[in-house]
Amino acid sequence: MKANSKLDNGKAAVDEMIAAGKKSGGKAEPNKIQDLSFMYGRSIEDPDGHIWETVWMDMSAFPPQ
Repeated sequence: MKANSKLDNGKAAVDEMIAAGKKSGGKAEPNKIQDLSFMYGRSIEDPDGHIWETVWMDMSAFPPQ
């Protein structure tokens, strides 16, 4: 299964998704940003109060199975 090329952009793709959500009326960062070098996550609260988490993981940081 091929990943969506937009999602292959790592942290930048997460930031773009949060920016798009803010532009549509969401509130960015209801939860703390997670930046663990191999994993990056941000959240946004939509106008109805639902919190959405967007996460990128560097799969090359994990050993092959």
